[in-house]
Amino acid sequence: MGKNLSPKKKLELLGPFWHAIRTSPKRTSSGKSNEKKARQIAEIQEVLDRAEDTAFKTMKLGPNNENDRNQLLVWLAWSVFGGRPGAPRKWSAEELQRLLQEVNAMRAADPNLKEGRCCELLSKGKAANGRYKGKKSSTLRRVLQTAKGLERTAEAVNTARQRRAPARRHG
Repeated sequence: MGKNLSPKKKLELLGPFWHAIRTSPKRTSSGKSNEKKARQIAEIQEVLDRAEDTAFKTMKLGPNNENDRNQLLVWLAWSVFGGRPGAPRKWSAEELQRLLQEVNAMRAADPNLKEGRCCELLSKGKAANGRYKGKKSSTLRRVLQTAKGLERTAEAVNTARQRRAPARRHG
């Protein structure tokens, strides 16, 4: 099968077919080519309906609630077209988490180490199996701050979720 396409690319490719998908085909006297086109449109519509149902279920929103539909539209638009301008980020969430864990491990082993010194050691390849060798320590320091910010955000979200969750009764 072909390679996976980004959501934005999928929308770009579907653009020319958008009108055809949303309108029903007209029958002519020959009917054969229109029947094939109608089948293709029905298949595409089925795929889109399944994706829409999955989106509503995943976000725990009601497909018949106009506010929920608007909210889903905003989040999907942001996920496809949003984000920050410029080049894509070079560090994934997993890489950021790994860097933070490695700096925390270095500081646990030697509490006198400052974050800046940890980044210097990492950039020289003296820790983390040389994974960050050749990267500037200033870059590692900046990326470390990003990782710490993401961790704080995740903790805040989890705390907020726990406050909203109803208490479970045991027994």
